[in-house]
Amino acid sequence: MSVIGHYETLDRLAAAAYNFGRHTANDPMVELSVLDSESIIESQLTDVSAEAVSVYGPEHQTVVAIEELSELQKELCKALRGKANLPAIAEETADVHLILREVELMYCVDEEVKRWLSMKLERLFANISKTVKGRMRNG
Repeated sequence: MSVIGHYETLDRLAAAAYNFGRHTANDPMVELSVLDSESIIESQLTDVSAEAVSVYGPEHQTVVAIEELSELQKELCKALRGKANLPAIAEETADVHLILREVELMYCVDEEVKRWLSMKLERLFANISKTVKGRMRNG
């Protein structure tokens, strides 16, 4: 597939993800506000992640981290080949979120990760701004 073909696939995926998000956001079963549900999820994520590391051990959970990252990679590769499975991508992304929190806890790097995230977000925003300005100059 050409580079243009990849971008077309990504555009279709983005549109499908947007529509999927709109559908689930309007689900009448969702009663909590977004902020409430996010703070509850974050709290549960930390608690359950710590328990998983305690019960299964850091060596086992490190192997699980590698497996979960690989499963998400596989789903994303399928999507680039035009065989996107949005529920599978969502599930594997959730698994990766869970296991990355465990990695932060296992290696005691949660504060360092926050610092790196902040720096990387600033850099990404700067790069996006440069790209947009460059596109505007070039027509």
